[in-house]
Parts: sequence; C-alpha cells; structure tokens
Amino acid sequence: MLRAVTPWFRVVLLTILLLAYGGPALSQTTQDEPAVPPRVEISVDVTPTSRELADQQIKQQEHQRVLGVFPNFRVSYEPNAAPLDSRQKFHLTWKTIADPVSFAGTGVIAGIQQARNDFSGFGDGADGYAKRFAALYATRVTSTMISNVALPALFRQDPRYFYKGTGSGRSRAGYAISRAVVRKGDNGRWQPDYSRVLGHLASGAISNLYYPPEDRRGIGLTLTNTAIGLGGAAIGNLMQEFVLPRFTTHARRARDSHDPRLP
Repeated sequence: MLRAVTPWFRVVLLTILLLAYGGPALSQTTQDEPAVPPRVEISVDVTPTSRELADQQIKQQEHQRVLGVFPNFRVSYEPNAAPLDSRQKFHLTWKTIADPVSFAGTGVIAGIQQARNDFSGFGDGADGYAKRFAALYATRVTSTMISNVALPALFRQDPRYFYKGTGSGRSRAGYAISRAVVRKGDNGRWQPDYSRVLGHLASGAISNLYYPPEDRRGIGLTLTNTAIGLGGAAIGNLMQEFVLPRFTTHARRARDSHDPRLP
C-alpha cells in the first residue's frame, strides 16, 4: 500500500513546489508589465483673430444695399466692430466706387452737367459728355481713396460710419452731424477727422489738373468744395442714422444681432 501511495505523494509534492516557486515569478512578471498611462482629453477653443473678425463683418456689410440696389457698404451697425487694416480699408472702399450702380450714378450726374453746360470747356456732344464723366469719376475716386484709404491708413482711422440707433432723437442727430468732422480711430477712440478734411482739400487741388482752365478757380473753389463736402457728409450721416437703415438690406439683422430693441 505504501508503494501505491508513493506516486500520488510525488505528484502532490511536485505541485506544491511548482506553486511555491512559480507563483512569485508570475507575480513578478505581472508587476514588471508597464503601467497604462491615463487617458487625457484636451479641449481647444479657437478664437478668431481681429483681422478674421473684421473680414467676417466686411462680408456682411457688402450685402447692405438701399432698396436692394444702391451700395451702402461703408456703414457699420455693430458699434464695437473690429478695426480694419489697410488692406481691408482699400477693399471696402474699392467695392463701393467700383460698383456698377456707382458708375450709373456718375453717368446721370455727368448728363445733368452737360444739360446745364457746366464746365463748358469740355465742349458738347459725346466727346464733352465723356470728358465730364471722366473728370467727375476721377474726382470721386481720388477723393474717396484719399479720404477713406490713404489718410485713414496714415492716421489709423476707420472710414466707416458707426450707426448709433439709441438715445433721443436730438442726441442721435448731434452724433450724426458731428461724425462729419469726427472719426473713430483704430484704437476705438473718437478723434478729429483729419482724413476727411485733408482728403477733400487734396482731391480739390488734384482736380485742378484735369478740369478746363476757365473752371479752375484756385484755393477759393477748393475751400468751398471742401465745406460743401463736409456739409454733404453731415446730411449723409443723418440719412444713415434715421432713414437708410429702414431700407437697407441686411441692416435689420445686423442691428438685431447687437440689440433687438433697436428701431
């Protein structure tokens, strides 16, 4: 009987030895395995730069047309609009003066000048009309580009009109009229409108180069035209504040995005 038990005893003893020596080894192998790093989730918020924000706002402004026809791009219904860099000032201004409606408007005024025989030195007929059109459009381009691109880039001023829309009628009227000689700087502060005043003076002086000699009246005419230009800007601002927003496409959405209580 001892012989029958012996094989089984050997098997049990061998099993005990394997567990005794193999267990720590298996445990050590498990401990030596590299630990799995914890999962880390990173959330990144992308904020547009000032230039990107200005580009978005310009695209919105380029859809603003009075009665869906006449361009009304250079007015912002966002009082805290992002400042424009020089490229954006040029882009917005050029979109206005190169618009087909602007060409048509220049053509109508040139026709009125011819009918009244203004600037008689240009002559009559198609040739006289072409000269009036060219001179009128050249004056408009030089005045607009100097007042809304070149000098605003130099003085760091924003060429747009910023719609107020709140307050009493008197305060809004005073604001609109004063914006003819006051302009917002790229730093967000209001300052004297050097760009508009000097722009009208410069364009008046340049126009003397291509108008007929008998219609060049020196500095007196230049100063008169500058005063007329500033007065026209004040009237235009009043229209922008009280009338044009009601007939300008996309103006309502732009105003409501800022304050739904605006008229």
